[in-house]
Amino acid sequence: MRSEALMEQIRKRLSEKLGESYEVEKRTVLKNNGVEAEGFSVRKAGDVLTAVLYPGPMEEASQEEPGQDKNTLKTGESYVDLCVEGMLKTYRSREEQNHGLREMVRRMEDWEEIRPYIRPQLLSCIENRRLIPRLVHRRFLDLAVVYAARMECGLEQGTIRIERPVFEQWGISEEELHRQALKNLEQDGYTIQSIPEALGMTFLPGADEGAPSMAVFTNRSRFYGAAGILLPGMLEEYAKKMGSNLFLIPSSVHELILIPDDGRLPAKALNQMVKEVNREEVLPMDQLSGHVYYYDRESRQVEWRNDEEWELKGLMRNEGLLGAV
Repeated sequence: MRSEALMEQIRKRLSEKLGESYEVEKRTVLKNNGVEAEGFSVRKAGDVLTAVLYPGPMEEASQEEPGQDKNTLKTGESYVDLCVEGMLKTYRSREEQNHGLREMVRRMEDWEEIRPYIRPQLLSCIENRRLIPRLVHRRFLDLAVVYAARMECGLEQGTIRIERPVFEQWGISEEELHRQALKNLEQDGYTIQSIPEALGMTFLPGADEGAPSMAVFTNRSRFYGAAGILLPGMLEEYAKKMGSNLFLIPSSVHELILIPDDGRLPAKALNQMVKEVNREEVLPMDQLSGHVYYYDRESRQVEWRNDEEWELKGLMRNEGLLGAV
């Protein structure tokens, strides 16, 4: 973690490089799952768009000048220059995308203009208890459905999550917002593919022939694709095709893994697998949940298993989340 003194050095240098027409401030951004990122907000006078830039990892400095002592480099001029140059490069590379983002900011003022871009996203209620109250949301089991305006900007996705003040200006109901988000979600090219298909392979080397088949459920862009769990029609069709109920494994906020329940895999073992994958392979801010969900084809509902439900409801009650979300 960088010291306040070092962050101030970086801020001053960045401000000097950009010039007097830019306002540069230190900013801590609350991201998914309580992850906090320290960076700098940059805004040019008269611009509606504020960029947030983050210094690169401190380890990068030692790679640039391998002959120099790490501790000296991290607190000296070389590290400050390295951070600033990296952030300026990022800022300038985004200029090609900024026209689209400025247009989205402008459209945010008018519901009729922004409605085609609204999409739902899923977040953990428990891990995002500081973030969720700022956003328009509804609860789905132990998850929160939040909403974002999304626009493709070059090769990246530009998103603005819907906070209460903006939503209240639109003069619409939360139900209308939710209906529109689901309608748009259906247009996002959701697919259910076998693991080899999702990886662009004809088969998966080393796979156990007796293992249950697994499929990836996500959208075309693989961006917040786990929200597809809100499309019951696709789960219903796949469960019918497989002739069984489904375990839904939240591999990240971007995708789900579907496994037919053939009676061989206990939910407890799958829950342990989810925890291990989260710990070892998924970035903290991309994690969705620490347990599996279950699609019952008779009720056509996504459910908890009973033991998970009691445990999670108890935790949510202790955190004051049952009534808040």
